[in-house]
Amino acid sequence: MAARILIFSLLVHLLIAPAQADVLYVGTATSAVNQAGTTLTITGHTVPTGTDRVLVVTVLMDNRNSATLTGITWNTTESLTKLRSDAQASNSRAWTEMWYLVAPTETTANVVLSWTAAGNKPKAAGAMNFTGVDQITPFDGTGVGAWGTNNGPAVVDVLTSAPGDMIVDVVAGYKGSSASLAVGALQTSRWQNGVTGTEWGGSSTEPGATGTVTMSWSNVSNRNLWAISAGNLNAVVDLCGDGTLDAGEDCDDGNTTPGDCCSATCTFETNGSACDDALFCTATDTCDGSGTCVGSGDPCPGQFCDEPGAACADCLVDVDCDDSDVCTDDACVAGVCQNTNNSAACDDGDLCTSGDACAGGICAGSPVSCPGQQCDPASGSCVDCLLDSECDDSDVCTDDTCVAGVCQNTNNTAACDDGDLCTTGDVCAAGACTGTPVSCPGQQCDPASGSCVDCLLDSECDDSDVCTDDACVAGVCQNTNNAAACDDGDLCTSGDVCSGGACAGTPVSCPGQQCDPSSGSCVDCLLDSEIDDSDVCKDYACVAGVCHNTNNAAACDDGDLCASGDVCSGGACAGTPVSCPGQ
Repeated sequence: MAARILIFSLLVHLLIAPAQADVLYVGTATSAVNQAGTTLTITGHTVPTGTDRVLVVTVLMDNRNSATLTGITWNTTESLTKLRSDAQASNSRAWTEMWYLVAPTETTANVVLSWTAAGNKPKAAGAMNFTGVDQITPFDGTGVGAWGTNNGPAVVDVLTSAPGDMIVDVVAGYKGSSASLAVGALQTSRWQNGVTGTEWGGSSTEPGATGTVTMSWSNVSNRNLWAISAGNLNAVVDLCGDGTLDAGEDCDDGNTTPGDCCSATCTFETNGSACDDALFCTATDTCDGSGTCVGSGDPCPGQFCDEPGAACADCLVDVDCDDSDVCTDDACVAGVCQNTNNSAACDDGDLCTSGDACAGGICAGSPVSCPGQQCDPASGSCVDCLLDSECDDSDVCTDDTCVAGVCQNTNNTAACDDGDLCTTGDVCAAGACTGTPVSCPGQQCDPASGSCVDCLLDSECDDSDVCTDDACVAGVCQNTNNAAACDDGDLCTSGDVCSGGACAGTPVSCPGQQCDPSSGSCVDCLLDSEIDDSDVCKDYACVAGVCHNTNNAAACDDGDLCASGDVCSGGACAGTPVSCPGQ
């Protein structure tokens, strides 16, 4: 029975005790030494890939010149933290220090140590890598140290170690040779270095254990001078499931059950993985990748979701039934909306109605009376106009506005168009649109095009010639010859017709006579001069186209010189014979 109780107790312990990973020494230690200068470089050290990494640099030196190690860097920019230092008290010839860096970059780089002045004494340092180290509290306290004025062994007790932890130490001794130092039975030497005949030392590790762990080195000095420093590296403790967020955990919900967005190893479950947010009113629950179960989707499309009742409903409270209608009383009855018409006083939002009241679910009032006017919905007043457009007098030369419900048509001086292409620079003046007439010297303006032309109408091209057809073509006069019947104004022609732009007829035929241009008749004569007047004793006259020869008593000359006192008589010229008596 006692054995069963013991086994049960062990099982319970395993179930409820936090899991723990061991601290591991990984990679290879790298060391360097020099005897002069204020810096020491450990070249080409490699920090390998690993979880919960810590870089530990241990240092030994002859510090009789009281130099101070001011800092250590890894990979140029990453600074280490000092854990402790120990020195042989009489003259500091044996001096040790421990430094560390949590989560160093995984790479190959240099470790650089820097001192103040007076750095011409022997000094050595080594770099070591560990994984599985608690990243919040990598060491227990500040470690422990010891020193001695004998030849060893160099011993220091670590009191706070535990299984899974790792103890690291560094020893320095003043000795006259470079013979290797020997470590304790459970220790492993990680590096040894120094200056032959003076400062020599190194570092070792030992797995942690319950109780006191003693770190010891022999063959450490033959000059009665040594110092030792040690620290306990704490292992990462897996506290997943205890409800407290610990280092290395994404989450801790107090259990190790998957499916709640915090996995059994206290990491966030992947984005989109299924979960249950314990709500009825979400249709699809998935993890957001940050430890939260997020519900989405509507299990009640078109309805409300009743979470306490785990049911879908048309409404949950009266306000869900609000139809924004003051003329209905809205109520949620057993998850169903009821919107009942009422007869409440209301406001239809129209100032141009009065006595508003609900009827049939609609709010309406009586229109405000505005004989010869209209109601202004902004004020409820009767006005002549509401908009500028209602004052339009169709006159571009007035600015038409509605001011406080009254139309105002104010003359302006705007550019305009008087509709006359034969004017330019049209502008409003005194409410009328006028322009300056287009100048067309010797021509006229065509109102259809605004161009200067010779004519606008055919009548303007009349050349008073019946033998031409007169037309205005594209603003230019054209007088085209025709073959129209005409009157050439000559009664002595007939069959008058136009030809070559002139009116001409065929002469009236009057054989042996001539045509009288005043009557168109054929006559013997037209003028007295046309009658032969060779007989001086006759008077010749053309009377009504007929020749008349009338005897006269005119003085004449009968051509006879032997007669005198010639006178016409009976159409003949005769004289009295000249008296020549006796002759």
